[in-house]
Amino acid sequence: MKKIIQSVSLCLSMIAISDVALAQETVTNAWVRATVAGQKATGMFATISTTHDVMRLVKVSSDIAAVAQIHEMTMSDGVMRMREMTDGVTFDKSSPLELKPGGYHVMLLDLKRTPIVGEVVTVMLSFESATGQRSDLVVDAEVRSVSSKAMGRTKDHGMTGHGGMTHGEGMKHN
Repeated sequence: MKKIIQSVSLCLSMIAISDVALAQETVTNAWVRATVAGQKATGMFATISTTHDVMRLVKVSSDIAAVAQIHEMTMSDGVMRMREMTDGVTFDKSSPLELKPGGYHVMLLDLKRTPIVGEVVTVMLSFESATGQRSDLVVDAEVRSVSSKAMGRTKDHGMTGHGGMTHGEGMKHN
């Protein structure tokens, strides 16, 4: 019986090591926008790098939201449009994936509670390589208030003219 337990333990250790070897993505500056009581949606932002030639962010989830999706915001004919990226977002080792306000981002919908400034929200990111290998990465994202520093604005680059819109205000959702 002892040998069986040791064998199972060894197999589980090898599987864990294998998963770590596949997880060649790194996430920096992960944060979630704080909300007000009753608000049912927010965004998660970060920079994701990979060592792969081609990688795709294919799925997201979080225990704070009933629904989590990958979205893209674009400006078209003076109208801000947001759409779900149902096939994910492709990036590579020479070009990190920037999840940021006004671009690609993670939408956390049907919030189960209000995220409070300073707390940490856990978000699971799922990736798929060009060869079809899947890997998951758990990210701890700090909840930040909407401010110039939190959004990474500078005097020349920011959301000026967008009125600090949140999901559903003045935007068309495709």
